[in-house]
Amino acid sequence: MVLEEVVSESGYLGRLNGEQQDALDAFKVKLEEFLKENPECVPVEEINRKSAELNGYQMELIYLKFLRARTFKLKDSFNLYSEYLLWKAHFQDDLGVDNISTAYIEKEMRLKKGFMFGSDRDGRPICYIKLANHKKSESPFNEAEAFVAWFFEMLKRSPKPPNIETVMTIADLKGIGMENLDMALSKVWSDLLASKYPEGLGICLLVDAPWIFSAFWKVLRGFLDVKTREKFVFISREQLKDYVDLDQLPTEYGGTGGDYVMENDPVWVLGKKLDKEIEERLAKKKEEKEKNSETKSEEKKEEKKEEGKKGKKNKGKKNREKKEKNAENKGKSTETKVESTAEERKKEENVSVES
Repeated sequence: MVLEEVVSESGYLGRLNGEQQDALDAFKVKLEEFLKENPECVPVEEINRKSAELNGYQMELIYLKFLRARTFKLKDSFNLYSEYLLWKAHFQDDLGVDNISTAYIEKEMRLKKGFMFGSDRDGRPICYIKLANHKKSESPFNEAEAFVAWFFEMLKRSPKPPNIETVMTIADLKGIGMENLDMALSKVWSDLLASKYPEGLGICLLVDAPWIFSAFWKVLRGFLDVKTREKFVFISREQLKDYVDLDQLPTEYGGTGGDYVMENDPVWVLGKKLDKEIEERLAKKKEEKEKNSETKSEEKKEEKKEEGKKGKKNKGKKNREKKEKNAENKGKSTETKVESTAEERKKEENVSVES
């Protein structure tokens, strides 16, 4: 069986009809407006563009993935992309997907929960998922979530042959039990597949699925859109050779491609290259945070000084008003006494006349 990357249908770079080109142009205009209103997403978009430049493709290729995912409906497509940028920027308390280092996910990587090895017959990179290597009780959710996000991002940024935009995924389900079926993490995985990195999956081979996976799959497939669900195929291990040449399969899957070595894994190699950039970005981020904190501290001091000055001014004003009021009351009291004395004298005079 030969799997061919779609090269004839419209909606791809260089094969856009008039309406699709208009949608792409409008998408880019909306993006510039969005970045002005959401400056925290600017570094994310800059990293996306840098990655595209290094891999020799235009960012339009990525934009078109989001447009195709929503059948070129501009509003829906752009909402999907803007949500992706915001998610990357604010991932795990603003750590950001682009700042996940290999040190953070190394434990998950060494467990071989996900790795890359070889290519299929169309030249698409092959991504392996070994579900039995994931145990809910032994993996803190934040670490497992970070690994999935990092892995998807590295898959997107890894170099691919010309005209290849997708990957093949081989999900090895052999030996799984309830401890391995993590619905929370699976929801993250399905969301990334359908919404954050759309149009990135060519086909997913579900290998050696036991009966226990059936109920789990019925729930999980509900989180996937129809187009994505159609890319999942259940097969046995023996059928892998119908999709992948033996020299592209690792030894443990009956191939002649040799043993998997993590240090040679394309996603790991790329991740290690990016670690220095991440370190520099985080240092800069920390410096800016401290600077902002100092600025805010100085502003608070100035505010307190101003409040102190206003307090003294108000206190002086109140004292003056109090003195003026006391003087006014004293004057009124004197007037009252004078009037009282005058009345008493008048009474005395009247009494004297009567006498």
